Amino acid sequence: MKKVYWKTIISVLVLTLFIFLALGSGEGSDVDRGDGDNATEVDSSKKTDNDKDKISIQKDYTVNGLKITIGEIELHKDKVVVGITLKNKTENTLSFYPDQGNAVMGSMQLEGNMFMTEGDISGDIHGGVTKSGVLFFTAPEDKELPKEKSITLHLGDVYDEDSFSAKEFKATLSLE
Repeated sequence: MKKVYWKTIISVLVLTLFIFLALGSGEGSDVDRGDGDNATEVDSSKKTDNDKDKISIQKDYTVNGLKITIGEIELHKDKVVVGITLKNKTENTLSFYPDQGNAVMGSMQLEGNMFMTEGDISGDIHGGVTKSGVLFFTAPEDKELPKEKSITLHLGDVYDEDSFSAKEFKATLSLE
């Protein structure tokens, strides 16, 4: 009887911890997504109070009919936060999973963290639909971001379900 009791308590504690980690992983960032909803007057680069750099990008790319706008990038000591807006300019359904991509700064590769992603930006995007959110790319454990002048985003393929075509999104952005 005692064994079952302890297993139940441990299971409940592990489940509770998982829920807190999942709910607490998104920070509610104020990164500009490039959608015009939370755009602010931002210098091209500024140091904020929380020891992070914000760089206004405001660049549009079109990949396989999907308009991808990078609004702002926030550099922390151990992660990169990217505000992004997606607009399907076609009538077809497009699939895109940018939170499973990665970013490269110098010789360091940062992996996308889909559990920290804010907004519903991965998956199918039907014709004419706009989605926006915030992507998080984390440095390897116990590493700090290198001081670099650029970052390359490898966000994966934009797949058109009707034409069976896929095109990769890859962009190198200045951090100055």
